[in-house]
Order: sequence, then C-alpha cells, then structure tokens
Amino acid sequence: AIFGQLEGRLTERLRWSAGVRGEQREADYVDSGIWQGFDRDSDLESTDSMSGGQLSLSFDVSPEATWYAAVSRGYKAGGFNLGNVPPQRLAYEPEYLSSLEGGLKRSWLGGRLYSDTTLFYSYRRNVQVRTGEQLDPSDPNTYVFFTDNASTGYNYGLESSLRWRASERWEFGGSLGLLRTRFVDYMQGEVAVPDREQAHAPQYQLALNGTWRHPAGWMARADLSAVDAFYFDVPPNNTRASSYSLVNLKAGYETDRWSAFLW
Repeated sequence: AIFGQLEGRLTERLRWSAGVRGEQREADYVDSGIWQGFDRDSDLESTDSMSGGQLSLSFDVSPEATWYAAVSRGYKAGGFNLGNVPPQRLAYEPEYLSSLEGGLKRSWLGGRLYSDTTLFYSYRRNVQVRTGEQLDPSDPNTYVFFTDNASTGYNYGLESSLRWRASERWEFGGSLGLLRTRFVDYMQGEVAVPDREQAHAPQYQLALNGTWRHPAGWMARADLSAVDAFYFDVPPNNTRASSYSLVNLKAGYETDRWSAFLW
C-alpha cells in the first residue's frame, strides 16, 4: 500500500486537506475436505486493487465556530470463507464506501459550553454482510455462517454532542445519533430479499450525563443511555432487539492518590 496526505490554507480562515491511498492485496486459499459426501479440493486466488481518499475543507467563521465539509472513499478487502460452506460462498468481494459529511463545531461562554454537529450520507457497494445457510433443510445442525456481499446500501443521519461546564461543581453532557439505513437489490443466491434496514443499526441512540464534584473530594454522577430497536441479522431474518434504556449512578470520594466509589 501507499498513502499520502497534503494540508494547506487557501485563506487565513479557510483550510484544506487531501489524502489518497492505494492498495494491492493478493491472497491464496487451499483446503481439502468432504462436501455432501464427496471429496472437495479448493485452490483459490484473489487479487484486489483498491483505492480510496478524502478531501476536506474547514472554515473558521469566528474564533469560536468552525464549519467543515468532507468527501471520502474507503474500502474493505475481500477474502475467503473457511470450512464447510457452499462452493459459491467460498469467496467474497471487496466493499467500497463513498461518504459526504459536513458539520459545525461551536463553543460559547469562554469555552465552558461546546457543541459538535455532523450530517452525513454514505453509499455502500458490495456490502459485506455476515449471514448463513442451512445446508440440509431437515437438519438444523448443518447451518453454517459465512460472509457474503449484498449489492448496495446506504446510510445517512446526524450525530451531535454537547458539553456544558455550568460551574466549578457541575458539569453536564449529552449526545444524539439519528440513523437511517437500507439494503438495496440484495440477492441471496437466486432469491431477492426485501429492501430493509441493515443489521445493528438503531434509528436513534441517546446519552445524557451530569456530574457534581465538591472541592473536598466528594462526587456523584448520573448517566442515561437509550437505544432504539434494531435487527440482529440480514434479511430474511427479521429478529429484532427491543429498544431499551439504561441508567448508571455513581458516587464516591476522590483524592490525588486514591478514590472509592459506589455504583
């Protein structure tokens, strides 16, 4: 692989950054075994030439605020599925990801209040998914897992965080993530599966926290996190985790050399 990056300024307030990466990956896979009662020998080769990069701009609106935007392309190499998998599932292709994002970083009150917000859109090609197949319909013990490629997919959403040092004793924070995802034209063998949200992609994730600290060393903290329902697996498996929330409470005493907490 080879990688290079350049950075510079167009004006006193406007900065740019550009990077590029090229990679050549070669892999060989050989095995011998039994497939459906017959001997099977596999001798496979894979050569992937992949390239990616990024271009970004950032503009200082003021000493406290910066806008930024970026376009990028990334990749994940292909490979082989090991073991007793169907012959057509032995190899999978590289995945490519093209992304656009932009956002604002802003501070107020002399830096005691800080926010960071990003909007993004990503297009995925040859999406690598972890899936499986039951080789014998009458025997669940023949189920095998492997990596496969879906045709395309997309992700878009928003990420935002906030930190506020309200006083010498109180500090608050929070973050919010909103996400929408889809598989498009996903085929398993010769069977088309429905366009659907991707696995492990909740539509929202929320976190809130508050911390109190006393000059004498006492402290207390509360955290709330919440996650939307999400699919465990790729189509046609529609098993979902339910949405949930979790509260953590912590209190204790801190010194420069030791600390003790209840939680």
